[in-house]
Amino acid sequence: MDNDHQPQGLTLTMHRGPYQNNGATPWYSIVSIGTPEQPLKLALDTGTNITWATSTLCAPDRCLHFSAGRFDYQSSSSFRFTDCLQRPYSFGPWGTMQVESAADVLTLNQTKLHIQLLLAADYAGAQFSQLDWDAGIGLPSSSAYTDGRSSFVFQELMNTGKIDPQQPFIAFDLDIASGQGQCQLGAIDTSKTRGPHLFLPWSVYSKVPRRTTDHHSIIFARLQYSA
Repeated sequence: MDNDHQPQGLTLTMHRGPYQNNGATPWYSIVSIGTPEQPLKLALDTGTNITWATSTLCAPDRCLHFSAGRFDYQSSSSFRFTDCLQRPYSFGPWGTMQVESAADVLTLNQTKLHIQLLLAADYAGAQFSQLDWDAGIGLPSSSAYTDGRSSFVFQELMNTGKIDPQQPFIAFDLDIASGQGQCQLGAIDTSKTRGPHLFLPWSVYSKVPRRTTDHHSIIFARLQYSA
């Protein structure tokens, strides 16, 4: 393929919410789900293997969190449940989230993807209540332990030609002082790098006889923080 026609990847604007004492990143991007689009604060999460969203399946007094957004599945014409069974999903020391599996359209900038995701129907606890964001895309989802009911969004971007498979990179450029930053999917701005570079090859996780949320095989994640 001619390099002049290679996809350039996607760049998402990142925002920093207030510090929370729950171990989760305060950084999020505004991403939309559904038709018409419903904007939500979404984490690009290196610590989970699922794509999920807080939803109106939650009772009004449940799924309470700092960001406070919910995906209203009944208002989306492109939404569908993929089964009608509610199941638990463990977040380890945080507790358990009750989820239902569904499908809808995810909009990243102007790029639309038909994905599967898990809708939160219930969660509670101090860690969840402090979340600066409403939903999450699990970046290290290329794993034997990926929940088959949610999409590996990065793979979907490559499958649909939005990301060059020869550029399977994820790069973060975050400025703590301004609370603004960027996440590049499928591209790296080399003008913002200096010194030695570490590129981790993309490979699926090795199967081991235990459940894991390790993400040592993450495609590529380079964190750059400016003072």
